[in-house]
Amino acid sequence: MKLKETFKWIGILFAIFVFGFLFANFLLMPLLTQQGKEIEVPDICGKELKEAERVLKEKKLSLMIESSRYDPSIPEGYIISQSPTSPWRVKEGRKILVTVSKGPERVAVPWLTKLSLRQASNLLERAGLQIGKTETANSDSIPKDYVIASIPVTGTIIEKGKMIDLLISLGPELPASVMPDLIGKKLEETQALLISQGLIIGEIKYVKSSGVENGTILMQAPQPGFTIKKGDTVQLAVSVKE
Repeated sequence: MKLKETFKWIGILFAIFVFGFLFANFLLMPLLTQQGKEIEVPDICGKELKEAERVLKEKKLSLMIESSRYDPSIPEGYIISQSPTSPWRVKEGRKILVTVSKGPERVAVPWLTKLSLRQASNLLERAGLQIGKTETANSDSIPKDYVIASIPVTGTIIEKGKMIDLLISLGPELPASVMPDLIGKKLEETQALLISQGLIIGEIKYVKSSGVENGTILMQAPQPGFTIKKGDTVQLAVSVKE
């Protein structure tokens, strides 16, 4: 008898549960959802967060931040997207989900000093930055073709995609010397002299000249006594027989 009584009560409780579910789902909920005024969702995309909240509040709606992300074109704190979108119609009190901009993503300028131009370029690319202008200067401590400094300097927080200007080393400044007098000397003997001083022999013009031994230097540039450095180019005019 007790077992039958137990099953009887279980059946009654199950029937009550099913009736309650059907009542809530097909009668109560429709009645509740039909209550309240329908409102057209305003367009709040591109608005500042507080302004968007104010606009929704006037429509008896509310705002909920669903997510946020970096966006280079939308300032920080402004709405990127919303759901539902305008002009959907919803009931009063509905929450409008939004994605808010975190503004452009920012990174720190990496340490570039004493890196080669190629290494600096690769490092900047990985950081989302680019090489801008490059200028050169002599340096006693930084090898030739390596970075002396960057503008902005290392550690500066800037937007991704910005340009970084670099100062590139030309190596130590070469010592200056005085251009020797080559007039009247033979070309063969002066070539070795110029090369030994780190000078480059540029254009050689051959000028027909009578009374002057063949292969004699008639003119030079730079002129004797001028200050020169290694790597400078020397132009010569040399005699040939008529």
